Amino acid sequence: MPFSPFKVGTLSTIPSYTLDISASATASPTNLVVIESGSGKQTSLKALVIHTVGTQTTAGIRTISFKRVSTANTGTATVPNLNDSADTFSGVTRVGPSTVGTIGLSAGFAVKFLVPTALTAMTPTIFDFTFNGTLKGLVIPVGTLNSILVQDSGATGAANLNISLVFTEA
Repeated sequence: MPFSPFKVGTLSTIPSYTLDISASATASPTNLVVIESGSGKQTSLKALVIHTVGTQTTAGIRTISFKRVSTANTGTATVPNLNDSADTFSGVTRVGPSTVGTIGLSAGFAVKFLVPTALTAMTPTIFDFTFNGTLKGLVIPVGTLNSILVQDSGATGAANLNISLVFTEA
C-alpha cells in the first residue's frame, strides 16, 4: 500500500497540541524545548515539522535529537497551541529551558538535515514518528519527572531554526 498522509473515515478524539519554536541557533548544542508529561496522562510526540533551517556560513549537517530526562526541569512554562479549544494540556512545555534535569540516553529518534549557505525559501519538511499511524510515536510516560528534551546540535555560523512539534495526550 503506498504512503498516504491522510486516513479517511477516522477522526481521533485524543487531545492534540502543536508547539511552535523559533530559535537562534548557536555553534554549540542548544536546548530547544522540554516536554513533560502530566501526573495522570501519557504524552506521545507524533511529528516534527521543520519550517525553516536558516543558513550557515558553511553548508553542513545539523541534528535535532530527542533525549529522555528523568528529573525536574526549570524555566518558564509555555502553553502549546490547542488543536481543539476544549482540550487542556496537563503536562508542561518549557521552550529554551534554563536548567534541564538529568539527561539520559537518546529517546530513539534523531533527525538529520542539510543546511545550505544560502536559502531563499523551502517547503516544510514533516517527520512522522508514527510511520503513518502504525506506531505510537515517541512516548513520554505518565509522571511529572518524565520528559523529553529536544536539542539542536548547532553549527558554526548558523542562523534561525523554526520548527513545530505535534503531540497528543491520553
